Amino acid sequence: MQPSVGPFPAEPPPVPVRIGMIVAFVLQDGPNRGEERAALVVRVLAAQEGQVNLIVFKDGINDGPRIPLARKSAGDWETMVRHSSTLKAPGTWHYFA
Repeated sequence: MQPSVGPFPAEPPPVPVRIGMIVAFVLQDGPNRGEERAALVVRVLAAQEGQVNLIVFKDGINDGPRIPLARKSAGDWETMVRHSSTLKAPGTWHYFA
């Protein structure tokens, strides 16, 4: 997975993010680009800026190519994901409304 990046300024989250929180991740590729999926915060890299590592729970083959059963995992690892609650840009996370 590629680190999420964007041409927008850092946007601190309104509530400090912690390991174990469930947040919304905006898909950055595939047929459902721009849609939200649940994600688990597995590491906080920069709490003030809201930069985290996530495990994103995608909607099976509906969110991308078919993967052989032996290679399936519970979720996709996304690294260095930035917070964005106003733009909700692809490849960012925010709290569920």
